[in-house]
Parts: sequence; structure tokens; C-alpha cells
Amino acid sequence: MFHGSIPHAMGSRFDALLFAPRREVVEGLWGEITALIEELDSRLNRFSPTSEVSHINHAEVGQIQPLSEEVERLLQLGEAYYRQTEGLFDITLGGFDALTFGEGAICRHRTEVMLDFGGIAKGYVLREVKQRLQAVGIGQAFVDFGGSSILGLGSHPYGEGWQVELTSPYDGRLLERFTLRDESLSTSGNTPTYHGHICHPKRGERCEDRRVVAVKSPDPLDAEVLSTAWMIASEQEQQQMRKHFGSVEPVIYNL
Repeated sequence: MFHGSIPHAMGSRFDALLFAPRREVVEGLWGEITALIEELDSRLNRFSPTSEVSHINHAEVGQIQPLSEEVERLLQLGEAYYRQTEGLFDITLGGFDALTFGEGAICRHRTEVMLDFGGIAKGYVLREVKQRLQAVGIGQAFVDFGGSSILGLGSHPYGEGWQVELTSPYDGRLLERFTLRDESLSTSGNTPTYHGHICHPKRGERCEDRRVVAVKSPDPLDAEVLSTAWMIASEQEQQQMRKHFGSVEPVIYNL
């Protein structure tokens, strides 16, 4: 058993509990995971004046900027989710129609377009971690990224899966107890001290409701994206999104 922790990773804490037959395999993999998170954090942190995203966001409209392979890959994923969620999940904050990117370059065409990977980065990391764990034969692991994005592979040594409790941020009562087995859980919502941070891109309305959304999915990235989009989606928009995400069914808790 190996426990690794990064106290400050993309504004959150990252913890991993990994089980493997040989410690050197886990230690080598942990080094890869740490390097991946540090690299992404340095590129995606829009509040850091030296990050790649900050340089793109503060460039003049119409100015072509260099684009790394990693950020280009995330933009491609973001654009795909933008289409699949009917525009509710938008990492550009202004619409992909006002952005041109590809072949190592990017250009913004409107001032309101600002890249923000906060709603996709953790899910992307967990997807990468899951693939790397499976590639080296690790089938038993529990990874917690900030409490809101969790991956459970295999089962707990003394159980059928990994147990995760979801509690209300308003009164602490138990909302649900999930069992994860080769699945990920993502939650989004408002709290007494942090609310209104999720905005409907089409209507410009901020969600202030006492609400939490939980999504369980084999794909950590699908789970994270849907937990955000479902917070602001109407019933009609939810029906449209279901066409793209199969059996994944978000759960809404109105508090």
C-alpha cells in the first residue's frame, strides 16, 4: 500500500491510496502523476501571470499565440463537451465560435473570450491517472482530488468497493452513500460561503440555489463536466444532454 499526497494542487489537495505488488512500480508512477499535475497547474492557472493560459487571455484580440500540445488537447475536449452539453459547459466563457486554435497556435476574436479550465482540469487528471494505473497493472486504488472529484478502482481491501459519503454543506446531514468500483464521482454545488460561481452561458444567470449535483461515471471527465452543466440545466436541456452520455444519470439534491 502506498499513500501519496500533494497539499496544493490546482487550488486543492490531491491524495492517492494505491495498492501494487511492488513498491518501486508505485513510486515511479507517483513521480509521473506528480509531474503531470505540476505541469498542468503551471500551464492552466489563469491567475498566474506566467502561465500559458494567462498569456493567451491577456493577448490582444486577433493576436496569434503559441499553444502547447497539452492545452490544445484540453481545448479539443472542451469544445466537444461544449457541443454535447448544448453550450452549457463552456471553458471559453464566451463561446467557441469566437476562438480559433490548432496546429500549435490560438487566437481570440472577442475580448470576452477568456479560457478557464477550472471545470475540466481535475477530471482530466483523474482520467489520465486511471489510464496510467491500469497500464501498469494497478487495479486497486482510491484517488481524492479536493473532495469533489474522486476515483475508485477495484475495491477496498475489506469491502466490495470504495465507500464515499456525500453530506449537505448547509447542515452536515448525510445525502447519499456511494459505492465506487472502477468509477468516478464528481460533485458540484453551492455552499453557505461559496455560491453563484456557476453561470448559465446563454442567459448570463448565476445559480444561487441551495443545490448539489452528484455524478457517478466510469469516465472521471464526463462526471466532472456533467456535475457542472447539470447545476444550471433546465429539464429540456437535461433531456438533450442525456442523448450524449448514455446511462450516466446525475442526481440533484435541493437543500
